[in-house]
Amino acid sequence: VVFSRFLPGADQGELYQIDAGATVKHAVRSVNDAAILSPSATRFLDFAPTPDDRGSTAIFNVDGSGYRVLPIPDPALGLPGGVWSAGDTRVATEGWGLDGDPHGVSIYSRRTSDGGGLIRLTDAGTRHDYPVKSSPDGSELLFFRPNAKDEISDSAAQDLFVVGADGHGLTRLSPPGMTTAFVFSGASVSWSPDSTKVSVVLANGPFWNSTSRSVYIANEDGSGLQRIGPRGDI
Repeated sequence: VVFSRFLPGADQGELYQIDAGATVKHAVRSVNDAAILSPSATRFLDFAPTPDDRGSTAIFNVDGSGYRVLPIPDPALGLPGGVWSAGDTRVATEGWGLDGDPHGVSIYSRRTSDGGGLIRLTDAGTRHDYPVKSSPDGSELLFFRPNAKDEISDSAAQDLFVVGADGHGLTRLSPPGMTTAFVFSGASVSWSPDSTKVSVVLANGPFWNSTSRSVYIANEDGSGLQRIGPRGDI
């Protein structure tokens, strides 16, 4: 088990691990954000600044060693934090221009080995795309996009999309008229272990204004949507 702890007023948190069946926690290292464990459970990624103070991604081993900050190939972009993609080989990040410049706001993917091989996975236009979870087999990425036009907040009602780890096969999974949202750090959406299905919490209409929510499952191509939970203010 791994978890991070942030004390009120602290600039950084502490990352800990507890071995299976044990009760004693072991400190790994200080972190800037909630560090994300890789699918192979061998490395973490975290937010970190580059030497020229652009938001980027740090990668380090589970014991805290090997800490390094990925360079950003495009000097006009910030690529802070992100999620694992294509197994442990790439990281997918919401990126944007420097000093709040909305130009280029999209999800980008780059290699974890050296930060190179930059791929633009999405084009959000006037909205912000938020990477959520890579499929267990590493081939696809779930991401949220605000439902309302020109909306940029991750607190707003969201639509759920899937895109290939190489940028191909963009598909909307949430049907028109229904929305989801960030709930408990992305726990409102999940992959099946075999990467063929997705579960998602959906509401009729704007998510936070609706009392008609439930859990649905769908195939990764968007077909076969069905409700599997009760409907209500859940």
